[in-house]
Amino acid sequence: MSITAAFYGCTALESIDLTGCDKLGKIGERVFYECESLTDVYYSGTEEQWNEIVIEAFNAPLKNANFHFNYTEPDTPEIVDTTKIFSDVAEGRWYTEFVNYAYTYGFFKGVSETDFRPQANVNRAMFVTVLSRIAGIEESNDVTTKFADVESGRYYTGAVKWASENGIVNGVDEMTFGVKNDITREQLCTMIVRFADYMKVTLAKSVPAMTFADDAQISNYARDAIAAYQKAGIVNGSVENGVTPCSSPKAPPPAPRRLKYLPYFTETM
Repeated sequence: MSITAAFYGCTALESIDLTGCDKLGKIGERVFYECESLTDVYYSGTEEQWNEIVIEAFNAPLKNANFHFNYTEPDTPEIVDTTKIFSDVAEGRWYTEFVNYAYTYGFFKGVSETDFRPQANVNRAMFVTVLSRIAGIEESNDVTTKFADVESGRYYTGAVKWASENGIVNGVDEMTFGVKNDITREQLCTMIVRFADYMKVTLAKSVPAMTFADDAQISNYARDAIAAYQKAGIVNGSVENGVTPCSSPKAPPPAPRRLKYLPYFTETM
């Protein structure tokens, strides 16, 4: 496991929580570059385990911080093994750890008592609901919105109201939210960048900007968000293959173990 994107230039970063990262093997170059305010690192492994991690160049703020080894988050719930709950969640798949984490913390639920559908597309209502849960929003569903297709009392109603009123999401037109529409990659990038702004999180700029092969297919409203997401090192795509802005990602959407640091880094296994 390695941290491959960065907190590059996050001058206000004062502490970092690395609980649950006992298998961390490498921290890449400039991950903590210019993070001069960093004073505390909370790590759930031992000092011996930390000393075995390869820390590449230009990470002096990390090396100079105060370390809290064998750290355990207060009231951290035991991660649920969803392979024992859902018949369609298999052990050792790319999504298994993320499903376990998201289910444990209530960000995602199954579509039934026995099915999670990890390979299903994510629709707009589902994704907005996940964002509201990550933010800790407890908006009543017994409300109305300006969108004709958002009925009062549905599981997503309060989340749609919160997200639309806080500038995280717009409708597909003035009166339609598109609750059952599969979310596209460009919509997902746009929502997450706006969500980061709502959460007062500054996206890293650790990856050089690139022009994707299918750049012409990116909608004007999503261009700045996709560019920000790409430079943060999170969005997948390449000069040759493109970012496929209109395709739909599968559930669960890519996320690191520590979802509260979503805009900053991803993990590679």
